[in-house]
Order: sequence, then C-alpha cells, then structure tokens
Amino acid sequence: DWQLFFAPDGQLARMEYMDKGPQGDATFTSIYSDWKKIGAIQYPYANKVLMGGQPFMESSVTDAKVNVAIADDAFEKPTN
Repeated sequence: DWQLFFAPDGQLARMEYMDKGPQGDATFTSIYSDWKKIGAIQYPYANKVLMGGQPFMESSVTDAKVNVAIADDAFEKPTN
C-alpha cells in the first residue's frame, strides 16, 4: 500500500509505504515541510523519514533551481 496525506492547503504533507528495511519489511513515512516557491512550483525544503515510526533520516535543501542549463561535457563518458 502507498498512502498520501495532504495538508488543508493541498500540499503533500506525508506519504506512507512498505519497503525493505535493515531487518526486513517495514513501514516508511516521509514527512515533507518547509515548502518554498521555486519558479512556478512549490518544493519541500525539509524531509524527515521514519521507519517503523522511529526517526531514520532527515534532510534539508539549501538551494533549488528549475531548468538549469547543463553543459554537454557533463554527459561525456569518463576516459578511465
């Protein structure tokens, strides 16, 4: 099962799903917060992941951009 939970303003607040953890199947919960506007979209700058209801991982974004140009040489295969 994959469940999505939305805040009253329509933003994705969290999602819950089953996945494999270090000790087998576990319920994972991703909690999204600190939403900021980037161009025409909203993006969650903070994410907390719970595994089996216990803290597992926390992350935050310091900067995000949309449609940034990437130089062609970034896609070249390394020579070694």
